[in-house]
Amino acid sequence: MKKIFALCALLFALCAAGGARAATSWWLQPTICKPNPATCYASMGIGFESGMWDATGNCWGLKIVCGEALTPVKTSPVEMGKTTIAAGTGINADFDTSMLNGDCFGARKTQANGSMASVNGTFVKVWCNGILDNPSETLATGEIQFGTQPNCKDLAKNGFIAVLNQKCYGKYFAEGDYYIECAGTNELPTRIVRLNGASQVVGTTAGSYNYPQDLASAKTIFDTMQSVSAAKRAENFEN
Repeated sequence: MKKIFALCALLFALCAAGGARAATSWWLQPTICKPNPATCYASMGIGFESGMWDATGNCWGLKIVCGEALTPVKTSPVEMGKTTIAAGTGINADFDTSMLNGDCFGARKTQANGSMASVNGTFVKVWCNGILDNPSETLATGEIQFGTQPNCKDLAKNGFIAVLNQKCYGKYFAEGDYYIECAGTNELPTRIVRLNGASQVVGTTAGSYNYPQDLASAKTIFDTMQSVSAAKRAENFEN
């Protein structure tokens, strides 16, 4: 009888313990491996994959980096870990991966209110849309050209000069009204002559006026003005 009583007591104790464990959710029980709840970023919206695990950072969340911001350039965005991005591994130094660019991170670095952009570690002018014959890349404030930058002659053929025009470079002077004189491969013109005679010379900067020093120089300018005028007449009037 005593043995039966002892056995019943033992079974009651086991059932009581099992009931206590059953009252605790299975994912909170000590024998269950719990997932790490740490997140890599305080908030993750557009440009993040919050459900992807960052093995290096030991946290949840990968940043989506634009393909053009990578080296070599990728045709589509790539999810990258926080530590990798901080080290700059595989990222073009001309791009800022803290800036959202559409639905991914990585915009070309700019300065001076967006009028200069970083290309191969050097800041170059951002030209107003439509000035460059073959722009290499289009930005929010205009267009940039890789390699050799346009000089005065390159721009003058379409009536532009390399001066700041709000957030980009390029000021237009109507070809029928102005003659833009360039020297060599200089970026800025030597002088801008108004062809209708209302104002003889327009300087590009204060003190930059370069008037003819002798009769021969003056004749050269007026000969050029005459040829430009004749060309314009031929374009716009019938004989």
